[in-house]
Amino acid sequence: MGVGEAEHRILVKQPSAQKPSTQKRSAAEPVADDRPRLFPKAQPEWKSRFEFRAMSAIEQHVAGLDDPRFGAVRVLELLPDQQSLVLEKVSEKSLGRWLFWASLRPSRHAPGGPLDQALRNAGAWLRRYHELPALEHTQPRGGSREEFLDPLARLCEFLARATRDGSLARLGLELTARATAILPPRFPLGLGHGDYAPRNVLAGPTGRIRVIDTLARWRAPIYEDLSQFLTALKASAPQVLSHGLLCRPQLAAHFERQFLSGYFEGDRIPLDRIRLFECLTLMERWAAMTYRFHEARGWKRLAKGGRAVWSKRFLHDRITHLLAETRTASSAPSLSAAYLPAREAVQ
Repeated sequence: MGVGEAEHRILVKQPSAQKPSTQKRSAAEPVADDRPRLFPKAQPEWKSRFEFRAMSAIEQHVAGLDDPRFGAVRVLELLPDQQSLVLEKVSEKSLGRWLFWASLRPSRHAPGGPLDQALRNAGAWLRRYHELPALEHTQPRGGSREEFLDPLARLCEFLARATRDGSLARLGLELTARATAILPPRFPLGLGHGDYAPRNVLAGPTGRIRVIDTLARWRAPIYEDLSQFLTALKASAPQVLSHGLLCRPQLAAHFERQFLSGYFEGDRIPLDRIRLFECLTLMERWAAMTYRFHEARGWKRLAKGGRAVWSKRFLHDRITHLLAETRTASSAPSLSAAYLPAREAVQ
């Protein structure tokens, strides 16, 4: 787009195709559930407004921090009639792409290099974001242990019924017992991103990052965004389909250390709580995949059914492994102690 002699690169973000609806709904009214969810879907007609507010708040917040590690994608205009946003187009690539190529060529990953710096900055950015005050449309959610256990029970029940696998009921009981023993009555809350994954983190060659795709709908437990990032890191779709072969466990653990050290910045890392939230995130993704299979028809049902069967063992084993890690983390005198030697070794 040209203005006089100046040129600006822009991106118009439009909503995906939605089924037409003549019913008018308020921003707070939830969409009918099709499967158990950790939180209800946003109304399509309100998403662009929420994102405009959130991205504008981030831009102001980052400018006030004056921190060279962080940037912001400028939101230029809201087009309410088209439910669209006009954004500055930036040159940085997604952190997800960086991680994908590092997983394919681990010998080329340089410890302490730009990728490690970007991961630490992604953690540090999230901590600053969680400190933002609630926006006009932000609502509190999920602040108690009971609000963790309720969706967990619904997800386990749905999966056990949909897959006809009795082991999932037993897994659900063990998850409930561990959560009851480990989680505090109340959780620390922050402004929730809602989809904090490497694909939504843009990283430059020096590790400077910008973050996109947030509606800031909820003031939610900080562990949700942390678990979403770690789940996307260690259990992305390619990682699930390859049964963990895409990224070596040692390399994934190294990436995780960089991210968590950036967020907690020397504070004690509540790894047992994070692991339980990772379990919950995985359960929801498993439920989504199972639901899509049952709703599909024709060749899509065949393809989604094959994916569901192939992925089931990896997801079950991953959740079992995370549960085992909660026992190890709970017995450790300092949950961050296990990370310190590895973190110092790569810096």
